[in-house]
Amino acid sequence: MMYVVVLLRSIYDFVGVAGLAEGGLDIVCVDVGGKWAECIRKGEFPDFLPGLRESILRNQREGSLRFVENLKGVDRDRVLCILRGKPNPSAEEREIAEKVFQRAYI
Repeated sequence: MMYVVVLLRSIYDFVGVAGLAEGGLDIVCVDVGGKWAECIRKGEFPDFLPGLRESILRNQREGSLRFVENLKGVDRDRVLCILRGKPNPSAEEREIAEKVFQRAYI
């Protein structure tokens, strides 16, 4: 099994993470800022797009999506690629991400 590692830097990175997991990829999310991993484990995070929260939680339950605080437990030989989101996406980038998610998964 190969993983895609996503470095979570903003709330909008969840849109990409959900899309990749829905597409059948195994995703490991690294909580760069230290504020998302614990919230996700508890099932608590802002739901700013219809269906996003459910997609994240379902893929986490099914095992295709996991959240970690660092890469220590990830087998580096199985990392396919590492994706890094922008810390502060522009309003236009956020709007594009939201439209893509809504078209693809709702």
